[in-house]
Amino acid sequence: MILPYLNYCNLVWGSTYKTNLQRIVILQKRVIRMVNKSYYNAHTEPIFKKLNLLKFLDIHLMHLGHLMFSFKNAILPRKFENIFTINNQIHRYNTRHANSFCLPLCRTNIRKFSVFFQGPKFFNSLT
Repeated sequence: MILPYLNYCNLVWGSTYKTNLQRIVILQKRVIRMVNKSYYNAHTEPIFKKLNLLKFLDIHLMHLGHLMFSFKNAILPRKFENIFTINNQIHRYNTRHANSFCLPLCRTNIRKFSVFFQGPKFFNSLT
């Protein structure tokens, strides 16, 4: 019952300070304990694994990865063609990170929490 609320616009509001997300994470853990009929202070890690569910942070990373994979393979609509740049579009040198995404410059934390910074940062960390 709570999963659609965790998925809805997760790319937009999922990248923020941990303190802003703490109430949602605690609520998800509380619901998992109720579904599993566990004690109120039981560890949730084994419960998530047993029920094959993702934690909130993992849901957010899944959405980020899906967006970046769709961009890399040109599955997104044409409107999104130029939102990210790859290093080999900037220079033609054969470097180690030529096929990685270029991280945009960010002066504020608001920009660092946006999809335009978090997406390339996460996708580059996978390689």
